[in-house]
Order: sequence, then C-alpha cells, then structure tokens
Amino acid sequence: MKMIIVDDERAGREGLMDFIDWRTDYGIEITGTAANGQEGYELYRSVQPDIVLTDIKMPIMNGITMAEKIRASDKTVKIALLSAYSEFKYAQQAVKMGVDDYLLKPIEESELRKMMDRMTSEMLDHRERQHSRQYFLDILGGKKEDYAALSGYSYQVFVLGKEPELKFNASGMWLMEFYEGVNVGIARYESVDPAAGFHNSAREGFEVRYAGSRVQGPEEIRRSYKEAVLTQYIGFYWELKELEYAQVVRRRDQWSTHEAEIQQELMKLSDDIRAAVNGLDRSKVQAAVHRTLHYLSHNQGLDPAYVEDFIMRLASRMAEEFAGLNDIKDSLWELRISLHELEHFRQVKGILSGWLMMLTDKAEEKQRKSDTTIVQTVIGIIDQEYDRDIGLRTIAERVYLTPNYLGNIFRQETGMYFNDYLASLRMKKAAELLVAGADKVADIGEAVGMTSTSYFSSLFKKTFGVTPKEYRRYYRKQ
Repeated sequence: MKMIIVDDERAGREGLMDFIDWRTDYGIEITGTAANGQEGYELYRSVQPDIVLTDIKMPIMNGITMAEKIRASDKTVKIALLSAYSEFKYAQQAVKMGVDDYLLKPIEESELRKMMDRMTSEMLDHRERQHSRQYFLDILGGKKEDYAALSGYSYQVFVLGKEPELKFNASGMWLMEFYEGVNVGIARYESVDPAAGFHNSAREGFEVRYAGSRVQGPEEIRRSYKEAVLTQYIGFYWELKELEYAQVVRRRDQWSTHEAEIQQELMKLSDDIRAAVNGLDRSKVQAAVHRTLHYLSHNQGLDPAYVEDFIMRLASRMAEEFAGLNDIKDSLWELRISLHELEHFRQVKGILSGWLMMLTDKAEEKQRKSDTTIVQTVIGIIDQEYDRDIGLRTIAERVYLTPNYLGNIFRQETGMYFNDYLASLRMKKAAELLVAGADKVADIGEAVGMTSTSYFSSLFKKTFGVTPKEYRRYYRKQ
C-alpha cells in the first residue's frame, strides 16, 4: 500500500514518517510528502496513493478542500485528517463529507495505530471483495484461463432478488455478487451430471429465486446465467417467487404443441367478443376479457412474448371483423406497444379491456351514425309514399331491418313512434286537402293512404278536435 503525508510543518511531516515502522508494521510505503493542499492534491494525482494523511490548516489550500477534491474523483482512497483541538469541529464536518478518520494533535502512537489498523483492515477487505468480484466476473464471462481449476463440477446460476445488500442466508452459494442490478449466485455441485439431484440449500432463505439450467463444466456457466436472467424476467412478469429455466422450457413446449387448441380458443373468444361488440354489450365484453385472462393464467411461466402474441392474434381478428371502423388498424400498433411495456401479467386486463371498450365505442358511434342515416331514409320514404299502403313492417323490409329494431331506432332519432309519425303526417296532408279543395272526405282519406273513412274521420277528430267537415267549414269562413 502507498501513502502520502501533507503538512505545512516540516517537523510534522518528518515526525510522522519516523513515528512508526510503516513498512514492517503495515506494509505501507510512504511515496511522498507535501507542504500544502495544492501540492498534496498534485502529489495525489501523480502517485495515486491508497492512504492520505493530511493536516487541516495549511496555506494556499487547506486539508478539507484538498480532501473534497480528491473524494470527488476517488471514492476508495482512505483520507485521515490531523487536527488541533481548536479545529475539531472542522474535522467532524470533514468526516461527514467523506473523510474516513481524524486524529487530534499532538498525536499519540496508540491512537495512530488504532486508526491505521482500522483503515488498513478496511482496505484489505475492499481489495478482497474486488478480487472476489473480478473472479466472479471472469467466471461469468467465460474467462478460459480459469477453466482448468473449475473442471469436474457442475454449476447453476441463480438470480436472487434486487437488494444491494443481502438480508438473508447465502448458504449453498459458491460465489455471490450484486451484478447488473441483481444478486447473482453460482452454485457448484460435486457431480458433473447436470441431471443429478438439485441442492435445495442453494436457494434456501432467499426472497426470490430464478434459476438457469444446471450445466456441466465452467464453460457453460455463462449460458446458465443468461437463462437465469430470462427466467427472472418471466418470473417477475407472472409475479412468481420461484421459477427454473426447465419449467420455462416445458411451458413453452406445451404451448407450441397445442396450436390447434389455441386456434380453437381464439375462434371461440373472437365469436364471443364480436357478438358482444355488435350488441354494444359492455358487460359481455368484460366477461370475454375475463375468460381470455383465465385461459392464459393456466400457463403461468409462459414467455410474455407468447402472451402478447395471443392477445395480438385475438385483436387482429377483431380488427378484421370491424375493419370499417375509424383508425382501428392504427390502434393495433398502440396495443402492441402497451402490451410490450407491461411489467406484470395482471396488467393485461386493463390494456385489453381498454382496447375492446374503445372498439365498442367506435362500433356504437358507427351504428348511431348508421341508424341516423336509416331513419332519414325512412322519413324520406314516408314523405314520398304516405298516400300508399305503407307501414312499419313493409318499410323495415325495404331497409333490411326487423320491424322491432327499426321501430326502436326511429323513436330514438325522432322522439316519436313510427305509427304516430306516419299518422301525424297524413293528418297534416289531409288538413291541407280539406282547405284547398272540395273532394269528399272519403276521397281525401284515400288520398293520404287511409281507405277506411270511419277510421280516417275518427283519427282526424282525435288530432284536431273536430270532424273533417267541421274543419273545412271553419277554415273556409276565415
């Protein structure tokens, strides 16, 4: 280990150098001294020491400022302040800023040794951790130089949660590191046979456990790691606490071998959804969503890509069924993106339900516009043919609707029943004919499409409060 001493007093610098036998007692080499913070910082940059011992009060740049500059770029170098009693509060402030320790002047050997014991122990631990981490990375990365010493065993890689510091028992793990945002453990087994019994101790005590395949030899560890990461992704999607890659493979194979069943289920769901959307029955749409998720939930551990594919196949069928709706094809891309960005399977419900409700809204809007157009057509027919023998049934046949459906949309659009609208128009036309001409009442009834004179007269009086003849006499007097 290398150390520099920074003190504006020459006696202080030399005194520290001779205070103890640094090389013999701690394996430390003093690689330079400096008389102020500026010189000390330049010396640090040049030497890159492991330890910096520095006074606080110095000209040009004080020890605290120098320590701040060093710490800004180096989080591992050990920095200790040497402080007079009057500067004690500054030393305390510096410790809060990342300085590792401080000593009060005059320095006592026992206190100096305690501090050095503490700092060197921490440095050795850090180096050991760094060495272990590098060894872990070499193994995980497939560094072939290490293969000879690792042969004769089988290995399995585990992803064991995201906590930076483990709060659970790591027994059974040969190597353990926090790597790429997760805790990764490598279990080593005496048997080289990957099919040998699984050691439960390799996963006991962990909050979550996602395992790659058990592989033969160190050269396959990297593959097991990639499998464990994929398994973690799938397990997180399904919110499973434990999953092994072998289970993922089995589930994938089962799904692939049941394509005919999947197609059949897609057709059933498509039929149900089409009927619900056409009927504008949102409760049945939600019921179809529930059945879709129920079907998929029986395949826990399936790749999210397969779930996304199933939903998109279903949605594409719906888009084909309702191709005439505005922007329906563009909405498929938005649906795919939303599904791809999901973290958990349970979120599929909201995405699929929202898309199908949008589809239903568009279908309802189109139907409403279509109904308005149909009713306008029917009103045109009535206006042109009120003098003929027409009715709800005959006109419904001409616009290819059932009488019941036509009657409902006619009332929704006009606020009147079909028969009332037709009768009202006939009475209006009859009143015009009575005033304008001298035709008999029976002839006027026939002229507005009513062959029964008695019914015509009865309806006319009900409408205007007087008989047709009385109506004519009254208006002719005016």
